Amino acid sequence: MRWKGRVHRIRKCAVDLLSMEDDLIDAEEEDGWELTGSELRLKSTFLYCDLHRVISGAGEERKKALTLLADKLFYRLERVTRLLLFSVTTSVTRFWMKLSRAEASPGQTSATATQPMCCRN
Repeated sequence: MRWKGRVHRIRKCAVDLLSMEDDLIDAEEEDGWELTGSELRLKSTFLYCDLHRVISGAGEERKKALTLLADKLFYRLERVTRLLLFSVTTSVTRFWMKLSRAEASPGQTSATATQPMCCRN
């Protein structure tokens, strides 16, 4: 019975995680990224633990197939994670550029205006 519960949780978790890719594209608020990143880490941790237990308890012939499936799944999750990190970095960069432009005085050049405060002369 535990095995079936783990398999069901793996299936649900995998579907949830892979559907997060669309949420990452749509989310633009900084808090949304943080929440999505936390959810991604939490679900992937549960998924890893359940997969480890299911693969450990499987027969030799099923271990290879399950390991291959897990590898493909975690490869996709790695892509989603990279998308999340790229999107967060892009959002932060846009934020700092907007802030720098807003703080720039009329006499500054545009190159100076786009630099963070710590890098200005």
